[in-house]
Amino acid sequence: MRPFREELLAVAPAAREAWVDRRFGLDGHDGLPDDGPALPAGCVPYLPSSVDVILRMIAEADVREADVFVDLGMGIGRTAALVHLLTGA
Repeated sequence: MRPFREELLAVAPAAREAWVDRRFGLDGHDGLPDDGPALPAGCVPYLPSSVDVILRMIAEADVREADVFVDLGMGIGRTAALVHLLTGA
């Protein structure tokens, strides 16, 4: 089995979001409310960071296994999981 990073980078950039969501079992983001005017007042829609933005952040910040990565988002943990799988942090 190839390392996760190698598998991800072998996927065409335009297909990476769907690939990651399938790998994480998030196809269709089941269980998340639909974004739109029906959201309760004060809520914000689920806006995940893109895979390419996360890859760029890892490279620019030089995130490594010995680092501690803190995701301040309020999503479903996709960014934290992706950073861990790509760097070990």
